[in-house]
Amino acid sequence: MYYKDTSDTPIDYNIFTSICKDFYKELAKMLIFNTFEFRMPYRLGRLRIRKYKPKLKINPDGSLDKSKLFVDFGSTNKLWLENEEAKKNKKLVYHLNDHSNGYQHRWFWEKRTTNIPNHSAYCFLPSRLNKRTLAKALKDEDTDIDFFE
Repeated sequence: MYYKDTSDTPIDYNIFTSICKDFYKELAKMLIFNTFEFRMPYRLGRLRIRKYKPKLKINPDGSLDKSKLFVDFGSTNKLWLENEEAKKNKKLVYHLNDHSNGYQHRWFWEKRTTNIPNHSAYCFLPSRLNKRTLAKALKDEDTDIDFFE
């Protein structure tokens, strides 16, 4: 099946990219601020933001397995400047997500119903701006956002 251009005046490339950028900006805003779930056309799956609680485990020696926690490098560097003993022992400070009751959030592409061959080889990586917008929205006390689990 071939595409046949039937229009006499095709759209300019700059206008097309501007339309696409505006669409994706508004889609990201809806996903973040309205807890929207976007169902992509042609059975490509659904895109949304999902919250989850990390499952913490106890090691056999009785210590906490910190592989599921993320290091707070700003607080760790501040601790190391104030305390030489902590720097020598390489003590780390972890994000506990007190602002979200311990939940972590991630962009999620649900691919169960997609008809793409080898869909497990594909992944969705949001842009840095979208990641930062989500983090800012979650830390803002004025916004009351509750995502799906």
